[in-house]
Amino acid sequence: MEFFYGLALFLLSGLILFLPLSFAIRVDIYYVQGIKKLSLAAEASFLFLKIWKLQRQLSDDDPRLGLWDTMLLFWLERHEKVQPSSTEFDARKSGRKRSIYAFILHMQGKATVQQLSWDTTIGGQDAMKTAMITGSLWAFKGALLAFISRLAPFKQVHVKISPDFNHPVVISQFQCIITSRLVHIIYVTLLMFVKRIRWWFKGWIHSRKTTQAVP
Repeated sequence: MEFFYGLALFLLSGLILFLPLSFAIRVDIYYVQGIKKLSLAAEASFLFLKIWKLQRQLSDDDPRLGLWDTMLLFWLERHEKVQPSSTEFDARKSGRKRSIYAFILHMQGKATVQQLSWDTTIGGQDAMKTAMITGSLWAFKGALLAFISRLAPFKQVHVKISPDFNHPVVISQFQCIITSRLVHIIYVTLLMFVKRIRWWFKGWIHSRKTTQAVP
């Protein structure tokens, strides 16, 4: 009987590992007649359970602050703790960026963009400038989507840009749902952990050899 219990547990664990983990991201930018708002929402769900959620809304309610000033103050509040020395902090920050980039590269082909929707309305009173900005925005969106498609295939994509030649306005709504199997995320995380340990071990051996070589 214990054999069947173990077999059932093994099969259930294997089934869970191959189930998809879903990430949903939504970004809304609103700038109309001097009113600036930015909202960010992100969540991760596994089956019907939400395991992580983030929601932020920023606006220029204070007339003395612009949107970017508010975002800067929010960033400073999150990083108001005492930071280490500049050299050490820059090294850690650079290491985190490399780790994120390496994680994205290792996830290539292991994730799927189930849905991507990006609607933008941009306008101004100068028709020629509005047309030039619209064309540049189309080129930017095309290049970004081409880069993303190299990392993960698309299933449903909706991209739209609507120029407004009468009013200065910027409204952009971005929604994206990405899925990946839990086993792939665990595999990539373990792979990066092993590489980091190997890099640390090689650095430790090199430092010992350098120390021994010094008379």
